[in-house]
Amino acid sequence: MGRCNLLLLRSVLIAAVLVAAVTANPIAAVPVNGSVGVDPNNLAGVDGSGRVLLYTPNPLEPGSSVSHFDSSAFPDLLMEPSNSSGLAFQQLDLTVFQMRDIGWRGGSSTVTMRIQDAAGQGFNDPALGAQRRAAVQNALAVWASRLGSSVEINVNVAFESLECGNGTGVLAQAGARFLFESFAGAPVPGTWYHGALAESLSGQNLSLEDDTNPNSGDLSLTFNSQIDSACLGAGSRYYYGLNGNVPANQISFVNVALHELGHGLGFSTFANSSTGGLFLGQPDIYSRFIFDNTRGTTWNNLTNGQRQASAINSGRVAWSGNQVRSQASNFLSGRPALTITAPASIAGAYTAGVANFGPPLATPGLSGALVEAFDGTSSPRLLCSPAVNGSEIAGKIALVDRGTCNFTVKVKNAQNAGAIAVVIANNVAGDPPGMNGDDNTIVIPSISLSQSDGALIRATLAEIADPGTLAFDAATFTVDEAAGTATVTVRRGGGTDGTVRVDVVTSDGSATAGDDYQAAAGGVTFNDGQGGTRTFGLTILDDFDTEGDETIGLTLANPTGGATLGTPNEAVLSIIDDDLNPAGAIAFTAAVFQVNEGGGNAAITVERQGGTLGAVSVDVATGGGSATAGEDYQTVMTTVAFADGEGGTKAFDVPIFDDDLEELLETFGVALSNPAGGVVLATPSSTMVEIFDNEPCQPSQTRLCLNQGRFAAEVAWRDFAGNTGSGQVEPLDSDDSGLLWFFDSDNLEMLVKVLDGCSITNHFWVFAAATTDVEYTLTVTDKMTGATSVYTNPLGVSSAAITDTEAFATCPGGATSEIVSGDTEPDSAAASEASRWRDLATQASLEQIARFDTRLTKQGACQADNTHLCLNQGRFQVEIQWIDFVGQEGPGQVEPLASDDSGLFWFFDPNNLEALVKVLNGCDINNRYWVFAAATTNVGYTLTVTDTLNGEVRRFTNPLGVASAAITDTDAFMTCP
Repeated sequence: MGRCNLLLLRSVLIAAVLVAAVTANPIAAVPVNGSVGVDPNNLAGVDGSGRVLLYTPNPLEPGSSVSHFDSSAFPDLLMEPSNSSGLAFQQLDLTVFQMRDIGWRGGSSTVTMRIQDAAGQGFNDPALGAQRRAAVQNALAVWASRLGSSVEINVNVAFESLECGNGTGVLAQAGARFLFESFAGAPVPGTWYHGALAESLSGQNLSLEDDTNPNSGDLSLTFNSQIDSACLGAGSRYYYGLNGNVPANQISFVNVALHELGHGLGFSTFANSSTGGLFLGQPDIYSRFIFDNTRGTTWNNLTNGQRQASAINSGRVAWSGNQVRSQASNFLSGRPALTITAPASIAGAYTAGVANFGPPLATPGLSGALVEAFDGTSSPRLLCSPAVNGSEIAGKIALVDRGTCNFTVKVKNAQNAGAIAVVIANNVAGDPPGMNGDDNTIVIPSISLSQSDGALIRATLAEIADPGTLAFDAATFTVDEAAGTATVTVRRGGGTDGTVRVDVVTSDGSATAGDDYQAAAGGVTFNDGQGGTRTFGLTILDDFDTEGDETIGLTLANPTGGATLGTPNEAVLSIIDDDLNPAGAIAFTAAVFQVNEGGGNAAITVERQGGTLGAVSVDVATGGGSATAGEDYQTVMTTVAFADGEGGTKAFDVPIFDDDLEELLETFGVALSNPAGGVVLATPSSTMVEIFDNEPCQPSQTRLCLNQGRFAAEVAWRDFAGNTGSGQVEPLDSDDSGLLWFFDSDNLEMLVKVLDGCSITNHFWVFAAATTDVEYTLTVTDKMTGATSVYTNPLGVSSAAITDTEAFATCPGGATSEIVSGDTEPDSAAASEASRWRDLATQASLEQIARFDTRLTKQGACQADNTHLCLNQGRFQVEIQWIDFVGQEGPGQVEPLASDDSGLFWFFDPNNLEALVKVLNGCDINNRYWVFAAATTNVGYTLTVTDTLNGEVRRFTNPLGVASAAITDTDAFMTCP
């Protein structure tokens, strides 16, 4: 369980079909233009329903399993099949929300490390032991701060000799040491839970090793002792530092530990992915969330054979948990794609596979013409040897085939030929492959395409005359003032047909023609068949003035011979001054200064840099920006002076005025001018001052003010007809919660809460739920800091619950963690009398998947009280029964509203509203009464709606630990009059 190869996974190499040898004059022109980057309209690594994909490689790879996020996710995630160097240090990302889906609560835990190594070995090594203990302790503390458990989590750690060699190896492995099902507090009976999670849910220590030591270890974490012996190659080893600056060819020990701890804490399935069999015939909680899009259901509903097939159903297996789905847009970027812009016949975004080497893809990406790359062998399109058509590739996107050699070899050969990006077409049918490899010298992006998409692009390529493009070889050039001549380089990219020419035009920047340089007169010429670069010389005039570095503008113009201008066709030449300025330079110490509206003064500092000869000064003046002089700040016009020999910094104050107006962030500028005494201005010579408003939120018809006016919540919506508007506030007697409606004040649409979670997760939380499928954007603003959190719902999608427990990081605090040696005596807590594997005294639990059932009850009019809500002229009775994580349960309490269709419930605190319920008359539309509901909670609950006219009942359930999904049942009651 959880064992995985985290680094240097080999590419699956498939022999390419041989084609005829390339001729001496290969195709030189490409009429296909596009960009290699990301498609911002679609998230990377998710399916069509917004579920995040899991890693299911075909064929099944040793050391990998379905318990990883798919490698198509972008940017990198912690639980992808390889531990990417692109992942931020200590970042847990979507993995935390996967833990929430399976039942982990937010908050903090005590995590204890128990060293299993012998004296002088592993974590007790005299040279490396201290670094190893500190690094793994760091990883334990990160997880401890994100998962809430009242039961101590014990982790056995050790070093052992694991598989490693020939450039690949197992970095580490981890897994739960105990599994439990049907224990007291289990949300779903008959389901295996990882030991630490089961103990968190039950609130008691369940794991008994040999029935004697309840604290012997909930999970084990083993690292490969061969890694520090360079088993992955010369110079390779673990990096134990805690600064995140991992040297080349080394592996972050902390990130490996974070990944493996994720497996042991719950990111793994106990189903056999090779055979499809369930562990002891029962599903685990992880399998209940693995969703196969081919079958349209989760793994617990599949046969063994179907699970076996699903384990390699690449690109069609996803995580169905609402927490991960709702947070995906906060972590994932646009989907990697090749976007063809011309010709129109094949224009569009083509799904791409990504590489774990080279720079990350960007938006909108690198644009250029696509050109086939050839290597002159009997399989020329493989580019396993250096390119023979480098002049055609330079400055363009190279198109090559997969096969025979590693991906990195192909990309490096294209890079050496001057390509700006590489597209590798698959040589077998199926989805674009992920591309693994290790080459730190690759600096251009690369993607893969499916075999069919690659064939389509090649079919569009045509042999036409191509004179190519002309561009500067760089966007910036430099020359010393005393050099006499500056050399500017122009490159011919793409085709080389015909003789072409382009003019080089100069313009004054801070340098002046005639004083600092001679204006250009002429250009560069490329003969027929000539590619590469040509140079152009500019005369530079030296003087004895101390004037600082100066710039000349360069522009390419008037291309001839059919050539077009490429990018960049504008550049800057910097003349480096060789005359030292003994008086120095003056600049602001920052480009932006910040002050609170009630802060009194904004302290602005300037610095004298370089020389200190002579007394110097500079004028300072305020002005510009969105703030108003005289109302928000006092105009300042002053002079800052430095004495002879004086350097360092000087400060001056700008008075800030406090007012009673609620305002957005306001700014004003401050600029330096009139340097005197020989001093010059350096960068930045202007700065911006940001004034943060300190006024509380002012409520309005479209703005909710929550948590003592600190937070403002506003909603903008758009319906199917293109109509737009703002959510209208329905007043409530609650400081934490608020309601909004879109179209009708009786038809309430959204419940929003901002809760103080400082004592639990060191954050303020945003919870929201809506009974709608129109598009909306919810914006919550912290009036104290100006920070915002934005949540969107697409048009036509039933709104998912928002349960953001990390919305505003404004609270101190943290988790506890400690180091305990392996021979520590067990604590004296009494061993549980329950079975190691099964607690037969299970409590009744809610269904894993929310369903509704129908039954008839005694007819009678609705009787409204504290726990029964009467809607639609008293015809429908609504009630809720809830159960929390410690087994407490009770009825939802009604919060009265002046609406006949809608109502509210709270569970624990009348200020913390939990559920919005509506019964709407849809008889004129589909001859039904509709039930809509949305809840801002992840406790278990059953919502019961009864038609008192005939006794018909609809019941809806939400499983414990799952963020409540919206209920939009337009077929609820077929009882229209």
